[in-house]
Amino acid sequence: MMKYTCQRLGLIFLGFFFVAKVFAQQEQLITGDFTGMSFGQFIHEIESKTSYHFYFDTAQTNNLTVTISVNQKPLRTVLQQLFNKTDFHFAIDEDGHVFITKKIQIQTTLPAGFFDRSLVPDTAASESNMVVSESAEDIERDRLNASLENKLYEIGIRTNNIKSGKSTI
Repeated sequence: MMKYTCQRLGLIFLGFFFVAKVFAQQEQLITGDFTGMSFGQFIHEIESKTSYHFYFDTAQTNNLTVTISVNQKPLRTVLQQLFNKTDFHFAIDEDGHVFITKKIQIQTTLPAGFFDRSLVPDTAASESNMVVSESAEDIERDRLNASLENKLYEIGIRTNNIKSGKSTI
């Protein structure tokens, strides 16, 4: 009985350790005056102070100058403030990888039930991922167009003797 109690306590402490680690990853706060820095310098500062790792195209960000000063702000808030009114977007995955893109947004997670279509997503998620349904006529028209586009048309007479010449389509 004592053996099982120790194992349970060990598992509980291990669970708290992992929860604390995940919570610490999500709650890393940024403090600093980054005014007048190049984007590369800004990223270097953030990476040196946190466990985040950035991925971006230097050709797209080489003309970007950072003019921001923050005190105890989450990275998400800092990046929203930095990229406000620009073509740049960011995405942060659960492992602390930060993807910076220009004009394109990256989705780092799949929608609930992506692989299991039998699962019904909750109401809030289904409203945010709602797709406008097409009418039956639109679907049929699209099928017809797709079948015409993917149809193989044979021109001329099949023969084993290939002759040179011109054809008009």
